[in-house]
Amino acid sequence: MEVIIAIFIMIVGIGGTLVVLQRGISSITQARARLTAAYLAQEGIEIIRNIRDTNWVEQRIASTTPWDAELNEGEYEADYEDTKNETPSLTPCDFPCDYNRLRFLKKNEEGFYSYNTGTLTPFKRKISIEKPSTSTLKVTVTVYWGEGKHSLRTQEILYNWR
Repeated sequence: MEVIIAIFIMIVGIGGTLVVLQRGISSITQARARLTAAYLAQEGIEIIRNIRDTNWVEQRIASTTPWDAELNEGEYEADYEDTKNETPSLTPCDFPCDYNRLRFLKKNEEGFYSYNTGTLTPFKRKISIEKPSTSTLKVTVTVYWGEGKHSLRTQEILYNWR
């Protein structure tokens, strides 16, 4: 009888340990995905900032380029590899621009994300631009993963401060 009780206690202990390990691994996986999503969201903001800043440089050269050229209100996909130019271009997203209409990002051998080359990842990114005023852009970037069950959204206001 003592042996049976000892075996039962060992099985319960091992089972509990396995459950704790499984939850720990799951938490680590989710934290990793959330961190990647945060970086992809920040990159989305940087893409729009890059286009704005390039417009400023072109405005100094040829005063006809407005600061918000190519930054029209709408929902877009964009990455740095979508274009051979130095400035990224925006690809409009079909309306309604929801999880099902967005493309999956791919990760290449160097660890960079794009829509063109690499292995598929679970991440999709949507960049939304609103113009509350003539000198302001409201940029919202949403990154989805886990078949759309998880998302991370970041927002920034960009100004024509020059």
